[in-house]
Amino acid sequence: MGASEQNLLSVTTRSVVSDYIYWRLHNSTNIEIANILTTEPNRINILMRQLANESEIAYRFRSANIFPTDIPIIPANIHATFLDIVENLFSDGICNWGRIIMLISYSGMIALKCYEHNMPAMINLIIEWTEHYIDNDLKQWIDSQKAWDGFGKHFENNRRQSLSRFATIMGTI
Repeated sequence: MGASEQNLLSVTTRSVVSDYIYWRLHNSTNIEIANILTTEPNRINILMRQLANESEIAYRFRSANIFPTDIPIIPANIHATFLDIVENLFSDGICNWGRIIMLISYSGMIALKCYEHNMPAMINLIIEWTEHYIDNDLKQWIDSQKAWDGFGKHFENNRRQSLSRFATIMGTI
C-alpha cells in the first residue's frame, strides 16, 4: 500500500471539514495553519478545496449576506444561521455530494465571519456542528456512496469525462 493510499485510510469527515475551513481561513486572512493542519492534504482534501471554493464563487451572491446586517454576530445567532443553512440544503430529504460541498463551503464562510469578528473559538464549534450533521444525519447516504473514497471517485470520474468531452469538442473545431 502506497503512502497516498495509506493517507486515504485516515480520511474522516472531521479531517475533510477542518482541512477545508482552515484552508479557507488561511487563504482569506493569512492565518497560520501549519500548526493546525499537521498532515499534508490528501486527494480528498484537495478535491474538496477546489469544489467548495468553486461553489462559493458560483453562489457568492447568496453567501454575501450569510448574516443579515440587523442580526448581531453572537454565538447563538451563529448556530441558528448554521441550522438555517442545514434546513435550506436538506429539508426535502435529498442528499448528494453537491449539497454536502455547499454545507462545507457555507461552514467555511461562517468560520471566516467568526474570525473576522474576533471569535476564533467558534471555529472549532462550526467544525463540530458540520461533522456531527454529516456523520449522523447523512451517514446512511454517505455510507451508500462508499464514504469519502466514493466522493473522490465520483468527482475524479466526472472531471475526467468533462476533460475528455472538452478535448473531443476542441478536436472537432
